[in-house]
Parts: sequence; C-alpha cells; structure tokens
Amino acid sequence: CLRKAGWDLPLAYLLPEATMRFEALRDKEKDDASVAYDKAHNPEFAKWLDERYFSHYTIDMVEKCKPGTLGYEVHDFMKNSGLDLNFFYSGDPIQSDYHYLMARTGQSHDIEHMVTGLQPDPAGELGMVCMHVMHNAAYFSEGTAEALNRLSMYLVGPFLMRTGLHSTYALPTFLEGIRIGTQMGKQMNKSLRYVRWEEYFDVSIKEIRQERNIDIPGLPGKGEWDWVFEASRGGPQPKAAD
Repeated sequence: CLRKAGWDLPLAYLLPEATMRFEALRDKEKDDASVAYDKAHNPEFAKWLDERYFSHYTIDMVEKCKPGTLGYEVHDFMKNSGLDLNFFYSGDPIQSDYHYLMARTGQSHDIEHMVTGLQPDPAGELGMVCMHVMHNAAYFSEGTAEALNRLSMYLVGPFLMRTGLHSTYALPTFLEGIRIGTQMGKQMNKSLRYVRWEEYFDVSIKEIRQERNIDIPGLPGKGEWDWVFEASRGGPQPKAAD
C-alpha cells in the first residue's frame, strides 16, 4: 500500500488477488442472510434479483449509433480498446442472489464510466467506488451495504496513501473524484446496476445523466485526468498550460 507504484505492473495488479482473499474470508452465511433481508423488504430489489438478467453486448448492436449517444461511446470502446464489455460474466451458473448481485454489478462497470463521466483513470475509478459506496449505504440495509462496500473501501486506502507519499500534487484531483462520485451516489434516483443499458444505446449521455439525477457540475472532460496515471507512479507534476 505504501510503495511507489512502478511501470512494470498495472496499477490494479493486486485487485484479483485481493478479491479472492476477501471472498475466502467473508462470512457467506451472514452476507446471504443480509441480501435475503433486503430482498424480503424491498420489492424493487426482489424483482431485479429474481429476473437474473444479464446483458450480452456485441459491436453490431451499436454500429449505427450517433455521436453523443451511449451506443456511440460503447462502439468506440469495443472497437478501439480491444476489451470485452462482457468479461465480468462469462456465463457461469449463478449460485445465489449474492453471486448474481456481485456479477451484475461488475458487468455494468465500464458503461458506468461512460455514463458518469468518471473515466477509467485512477481518480475516476476512486470516484466510481465512492459513488457506489454512498448509494449502497443509502439504499440497502447495513448488512448488505457492508458486504458490497468492504472491498471497495479497502481499495481506496492504498491509492490515497501512495499518492500522499509519492505525488502529493495529485491529491486534489483524487479528492475531486471522490467528491463527484460521493455526490452522485447521494443524489441518484435509481441504482445504476438495475439499468439495462442496451435500452439506452440511442439516448444521449446528457439525457441519461439527467434521468438518473447525476448530471452534476465539475465533471472532467474526456482524457482530462489521464495525467493521473503517471502521477500515481510518482511521475512529475504536469506543466501548466500556457
């Protein structure tokens, strides 16, 4: 958590191992009971769990989407990144409501970057984490929120500690990402995990943000925080624009 990150490994290289360790150590009976409690007391959540819906995105679905729409951004991602939007769920059998909750939450992660404007840079990722932490705490019972948030908050700590030790000048941007994400999570009117994004491919990003009540001031432009990748590894402070 405290060392300077180097260029030999990706910033999130410990994430799979940390996820597996948390999964091995968690109290499965307690987490399942917490999800069952929310399911019994929240009809919206129960309906969503019982549907067990998964998306299966293909580039053909967004081939003709116009600029400014979600589908256009998805097409750009799928064409130019070389990544698969479906990688969080490979079709393995779902074992429980908790398993589905985690799998579906992960499946919409990349699209949420596009919708929120919090890009997949370190500061944007922190913002997304805090958005979900805030919304989970407001929407779910304490037990379910704890189950969903414990790994997320563990991941926030290392980024902030490393930045404070090795590239303090980047801390304001990290904190701005946290501010934006926290505000989004506090005011959004419906959990983003419920959204079937393929139904919004022809809708503008601006309209989606307004519909979800996350169109807040201060969002970074696309690529505006890319310099944080280097800063997270102790790189030099970027020069001010002339």
